[in-house]
Amino acid sequence: MATLKTTRVALLTLSSLLLLGGIVAAHPRHSSIAEAEWNAKTGRLEIAMQLNPVDLEQALRRLADRPIDLDKSAGIERLIEKYLSRVFFVREPDGKRAKLVWVGYEVDLKDAWLYFEVPLKKGPENVTFGSAFFMELLPDQANTINFRVGKLRKSLTFTADQLESVFRTSE
Repeated sequence: MATLKTTRVALLTLSSLLLLGGIVAAHPRHSSIAEAEWNAKTGRLEIAMQLNPVDLEQALRRLADRPIDLDKSAGIERLIEKYLSRVFFVREPDGKRAKLVWVGYEVDLKDAWLYFEVPLKKGPENVTFGSAFFMELLPDQANTINFRVGKLRKSLTFTADQLESVFRTSE
């Protein structure tokens, strides 16, 4: 009887360890995803950036040095724009930084969406993009921009080791 009880305890302990190990191993990497579509008619790259709202609140709290609630804090849109201008850039092939034109944002329980546009002189070819969203908070953060230029689809991914990348259709 003691052997059966010992075996059950051992199996329960082993099962718990395997379950916990699976949970730890399955912990997702911190990431953001952006969709960027070139609009040749307007000469603008239209970007929708999907972020974790908890991470966004934490980053804004750090920037503002005060408590932040995405749903209730006054001046939240200006604060998001300020953070965006610090962690995201677009540089034309001639080296000049392109202007980010703010469109707006949406927040729900799972996601925060930022919408903005970037006027580009000749489209995204050979344009340098930089994305450091949340890297000041999360060392394993990865940010991806999925581009659509006509029929072409291409992605650029940014990490702490690679904060900027050049968009080229040939690569």
